[in-house]
Amino acid sequence: MKRRKASLMTLLIACLTLTLVLGGCTSNNGGNNAGSVGNAGENGHAGKSEGGADGGDAQQEPLKFVFHNFSSNVLQPNNEMYEWLKANKKVDIQFISEKVGDKIVEKLNLMLAGGDVPDVMEIENYDAAVEIVKKMGEAGLVIPMNDWIAKYPDLVKYGNTEYNNAVYRNKKDGNIYMIPTNFAQHEAILQADVGPAIREDWLKLVGMEAPKTPDELYEVLKAFRDQIPDVNGKKIIPATFDGNKQGIASAWTRSWMDLSVENGTLMFQWNNPAVEEYMVYMNKLYREKLLDPEMLTQQPDQYMEKLASGRVGYTVSIYWDMDKNNAALKAVDSGSRFVPIAPFRVPGKPLPEYANPSPRAFSGIVVSKKFAEKGDNLVRLMEFLNWNATNDGARVLNYGEEGKYYAKNAEGLYDMKPEYKTERDKPNSDFIPRTGLGVYNLLRFMIVPVESVNQRTEEAQMGKIWEEARGKPLPLAYQLTTPGPIEQQKWGQMWSEFDKWQAKAIYAKSEEETRKITKEMFEAFETNGGRDIVNERLKSIQEFEENNN
Repeated sequence: MKRRKASLMTLLIACLTLTLVLGGCTSNNGGNNAGSVGNAGENGHAGKSEGGADGGDAQQEPLKFVFHNFSSNVLQPNNEMYEWLKANKKVDIQFISEKVGDKIVEKLNLMLAGGDVPDVMEIENYDAAVEIVKKMGEAGLVIPMNDWIAKYPDLVKYGNTEYNNAVYRNKKDGNIYMIPTNFAQHEAILQADVGPAIREDWLKLVGMEAPKTPDELYEVLKAFRDQIPDVNGKKIIPATFDGNKQGIASAWTRSWMDLSVENGTLMFQWNNPAVEEYMVYMNKLYREKLLDPEMLTQQPDQYMEKLASGRVGYTVSIYWDMDKNNAALKAVDSGSRFVPIAPFRVPGKPLPEYANPSPRAFSGIVVSKKFAEKGDNLVRLMEFLNWNATNDGARVLNYGEEGKYYAKNAEGLYDMKPEYKTERDKPNSDFIPRTGLGVYNLLRFMIVPVESVNQRTEEAQMGKIWEEARGKPLPLAYQLTTPGPIEQQKWGQMWSEFDKWQAKAIYAKSEEETRKITKEMFEAFETNGGRDIVNERLKSIQEFEENNN
C-alpha cells in the first residue's frame, strides 16, 4: 500500500529471506568466463573439495575470510555458531558489520577508485550500488557469478530470471557480479503487514460487527461517536489515519497505481478518476465529525500518541505500530486493544491491494578477485554458500544444532525453547551475539514452506485476515524501468500536492464543493508535472517491451 519512493527502500525488515532464481545464467549466455577466476567448469572441482562445506579433511585449516556486511549493525563476536562452523564446515568467517544505508554508493566508489575490495561483502541493492559493482567487475576487482550460479542453482532457486537478468547482468560483458540475497517481499514468504484495525472493546460496547464496506464503517463510526464516552476528559476520535490512509483510497482505486501494459495506460491515485468517490466519502465522515480533523496535518508522533491514548476507534495500521499502541492500551486496561479486521472494500469493485510481492533482492553478495585467486578459496566459499542454500544448512544456521535451542511443536514447527526465548527477549540480551543464530546465514535464506512458529503477537497474527488484500507483483515492465529525469525530480512533489488537494476536498463544506475541488485537482495534475511523469514512464515501458519481446 505504501507509495513507491524515488530511491530504493531499505525495508524495515530484519527477517531472514529467500534467494531468487537466475536460471539460465551460464557462461553461454552471460559472458564466456572460461579460464577466468569466476569459472566453475572442470577446474572448479565439481565434487567435494577437501575441507569444503562437507567438513572434508579434519586436519585441513579452515577457510578464513572477511565478510564485510554493509547492511547490518549487528556485532558478530566469536560465538557458538562461529566455532561450530570452524569445526564442522571448515570456514572461519571474520565479520565486519557496518550499516551505511544509501552511503554504500560512496563506500563502493572509494573502493573502485582505490582498487581494494573486501574478501566477501554484502551490500544493499540501491540502483547506483548495483551499477558500481558492475564497474568493479569490468575493472577486474570482483568476480562474475554466472558459472557458479549455473553450477549451484539452489543459490537462486526462488527467483525470476527476467528480473535478475535485467537488474544484475552487466550489458557490456554479459556477466552477473553478485548473488542476490534477502528477498523479504518474495511471494512465498511476504506476510500481510498493513490493514484496517479497530478497537475490539469498542465494538463490543456498541454491539456491532467489524465493518467491511463504506456503509458499514459509516454506521460503526457513528455508534462510536454517539456511545463511547470521553477519555480522560477528551472527546474520542472515531477514525484517524497516517500515510496508510491510502488503504482507504485503494477501496476505490484498487492500489496506489494502476498500469495496463496492453492498453498503454498508467494512473496513480492523484490522477485516477475513481479517487473522486474516496474524496466524497471522506468528506462525509469529516462533516459528520467521524474523522479526525487533524488527519492530514498531524505528525507521526501525534498520530501514535492519539492511538496510544485510547481515544481512537479505527485506523489503517502497520502491525508493529498496532503492537506498540496495544501495549500502551493494555497497560491501562487489559481488555483494550486494536485488532486487525477484513480489508475495507467497495461492493462491486476489486479488492484493494495493500502490498505487492516483488522478486527484488534487498541485498547481494560480492566476492573480490584478489580473494578468489588464492588457492581453492573460491571453490570452498561457493561450496559453503551452496550448503547455506539447502534446507539442512538453513536450519542449522537459523536454529542451531538440532534440539539445542529449538524443538518441534505439535504442529511440526520449530519453536524456541521457553528458557531461551525468555533469555532472548530480555532487554540488552546477548543471546544472539553469544549463539550466533541467524548471523552466519549469509544468503539470508528461509525455508519454504515456513517451518518455524510465527513469533508475532496474537494481534499481529490476526493480521492474516489482511492477506486477502495482498496483490500480485507489479508488472515487470514497471519494476524494470527506472524513473526518468522528470519523475526523479517531481515524484515526491506529486504526492505532497495530492495531500494538499485531499485536505481541500475532504475538509470542504459540502459534497458539491468536494467534487468541484477534486475535478480541479485532476486538471492541475495535467499541467504540474503529473501527466509528464505518466508519459515519461509509459515511453520507458514501451521501449522495454520492444527490447525484450
